[in-house]
Amino acid sequence: MRLYLVFLILFSSLTFSQTENIQKAPGLIESLQTIVKDTRKKLRSQYQKLQSSQKVELNPTLEMVQESEIDSLFLKSIFLHSEKRYLEMINLNSCHLYALLENQLLRSALGTIEFLMMVRKGQKYLIRYDQFVDQVYKYKCQGFAQYSKIFSRSSLKKTVMSIPYPVPKTEAECDSIIKDWKKK
Repeated sequence: MRLYLVFLILFSSLTFSQTENIQKAPGLIESLQTIVKDTRKKLRSQYQKLQSSQKVELNPTLEMVQESEIDSLFLKSIFLHSEKRYLEMINLNSCHLYALLENQLLRSALGTIEFLMMVRKGQKYLIRYDQFVDQVYKYKCQGFAQYSKIFSRSSLKKTVMSIPYPVPKTEAECDSIIKDWKKK
């Protein structure tokens, strides 16, 4: 009987201690939450530091943008906070990244992206996303630059009206056009 009690006490405490260890170990979700929190904290800190030290480039040159790259912490933040369907587009072509930035479809730990954190010759700085995209489009992704102009808010109506397909004025005309498109 004593031996039974000794085994019972030993095994019950062993089982209890194993349960405690398992509960203290972070799971996949907890680890991801920790990464997201740490990234947000680091990014916010670096953004504030760059803004307070006035390392914000207001008039970027083409040369400056060509010599720069997007900061790895900032990219990590984009990957953690943007929608999967947009991130999948980036894999196809780097120009898609710039188009997604231009159309404000990507997010960082700080929300909507207004400034990109860049690195040039080991020095970090901030640059407005639209100024960055304008400069990138000058030497890379010229086709995307053309699409950007054609489908901008100021020229969208003109673009749509110049399409050779008829623009419907009634719902019946719209249905007819859609049926024609489906046939072709």
